[in-house]
Amino acid sequence: GRAKLGNQASQISAIKFVLPDGSLRSYDASSEVFAGVGVALGCLGPISKITLDLTPRYNVVQAVYIDISLDSVLEHFRDMVESVDSFSWLVDWPRREESADMAALEGVLGRNRLLVRTFVDPDVTTPPELPEERWGGRLYDPETMGEAIQSSGLVVGPWFDLMNTYGAGLPMSSEGGGRGTEEDGDAYGLNGTYETREVQVEYLVPLDRAEEALAICAEVCGKWSYDVFLITELRAIRGDEMWLSPTRDTDSLVIHFSMNKHNIPGVIAASGELEAALAPLGCKPHWGKLHHMGHQTLTGEYGEEAMEKFRALCLDHDPEGVYRNEWFERLIFGESEDDHLSLVLPAEVVEQE
Repeated sequence: GRAKLGNQASQISAIKFVLPDGSLRSYDASSEVFAGVGVALGCLGPISKITLDLTPRYNVVQAVYIDISLDSVLEHFRDMVESVDSFSWLVDWPRREESADMAALEGVLGRNRLLVRTFVDPDVTTPPELPEERWGGRLYDPETMGEAIQSSGLVVGPWFDLMNTYGAGLPMSSEGGGRGTEEDGDAYGLNGTYETREVQVEYLVPLDRAEEALAICAEVCGKWSYDVFLITELRAIRGDEMWLSPTRDTDSLVIHFSMNKHNIPGVIAASGELEAALAPLGCKPHWGKLHHMGHQTLTGEYGEEAMEKFRALCLDHDPEGVYRNEWFERLIFGESEDDHLSLVLPAEVVEQE
């Protein structure tokens, strides 16, 4: 199967940066270094203007299947990828301990929930008939199964309403409302609103090695406790040609983990074990999320030529390093022998280490 959707940076057709002296630098697809500006980690300067490739408006048929075991996913993964335009699988790994907090989280997020989406013309407003059972799971029906899962079972609507993970019934908070605290015992933020109280870990592996990666995750993550790990989301992303894109030259399976921000030592140990296990598959980390790869490892994954061209582009934009921080100097320029965590964590998080 081939992933049909690229990452957000792959939609860029033109971009303009502000250089340290206040001047502007523009690029479009005709630029020789255009492949280096889409994933630039903020080090080419603030973006003052961006132009995106658009497509005609379309609707999405979305179906939600539940109770899909890992064995069923491994068996039917290729068929599922080839049958839909987009999918998002929220998965809990087997052999996991139970807890009261996670029983509540299951009601909010719907563990082992597979959302599959097919793109249709905007004049299509009635969902087609789909099998009640597919890929080893059951089509979710809120009328007969209750409202615990924050998504309708089978719907048609505009792409901007359905191409997201969170259902319309799950409000997000930016002002602190509904945000749980350690003091009130709601460490996962479950009192009505799913609030980000997490450290995110995300790896991308070649899509043709997806089944191997999922089997490794089941083995490693099955040992994690709920005070370390909250939920996993799986997606597929089409390959591209950007120098530092984790999906460069290959369609990829995205394996995203929401980890408990209040147990950083546990998160570091757990993610380090998983990263080491996935390394032989050629996994790459999401640049902006916690990972353990240092300069040498990442240079090996992306290639010395791509790294060298990107460093030259950074120096051309910003010879004095105004936009570069310690994290970037260490990871891209190899200015430190420290090859441990490649993410500068917030101060209140670092204090737990």
